[in-house]
Amino acid sequence: MTEFPVFAAWGGLVRNDPNGPMTTPMGQGELPNGDYNRQCSITQIQYIRDDYVYVDVGEYFAFTSRSNVKSDQCYGIQYNNYYNDEERATIIFGGPNC
Repeated sequence: MTEFPVFAAWGGLVRNDPNGPMTTPMGQGELPNGDYNRQCSITQIQYIRDDYVYVDVGEYFAFTSRSNVKSDQCYGIQYNNYYNDEERATIIFGGPNC
């Protein structure tokens, strides 16, 4: 039995009105700055083992990001291995676009 998942992935997409400007913010329109009260987030990142036990990703989580945008100033993402007891491992993301 494998102790942890080998691979997990997710993604997101921002679309704008075809008749409007070509700039679409994500979330509050701010790059991630650690403010969990104002920014988009994914919290309590866990996986489920074969025996249906929930496990925090903890040290096994190797976070990488890939983006199709033209600059790191358009959208950003920030991983926090452990934020607090309620949110646990978290990712915050967002940005103004360019």
